Amino acid sequence: MIKLKDLLIEGLDLKKLEAAIKDFQKKIAKQGRVTNARDEQHLEQLIKVYKQMGGKKIKEGKLSEKKFIPTVTIEKYNNVVMVKKFKTEKDADKFIKQFNKKNQLKRKKGFWGNPKTGVELFRNF
Repeated sequence: MIKLKDLLIEGLDLKKLEAAIKDFQKKIAKQGRVTNARDEQHLEQLIKVYKQMGGKKIKEGKLSEKKFIPTVTIEKYNNVVMVKKFKTEKDADKFIKQFNKKNQLKRKKGFWGNPKTGVELFRNF
């Protein structure tokens, strides 16, 4: 076990440790999820040492993965007209079917579109 005196002798102070923890949390948030089990373990160890040294600013929170949000994007002549977010994929599919029927969209490679009107519909799922 690492002792408090050893950490202070090595030059590891609270501010440096706090900065390292925040950087790690930002990295995990940017990825959207924990991609490596070592990342999570390393972060937990840093927080544990930080608390042992008397740090109180950073709290140990759950590293929850971001919840997936089905999104539908509608463009007209390459300009974004609408971005609609849904709670479930089923709701998004229902919206897509109705929109396709209304605007006479046909399935293209990776999207729905109508070359006559310039309307295109994209989804992220």
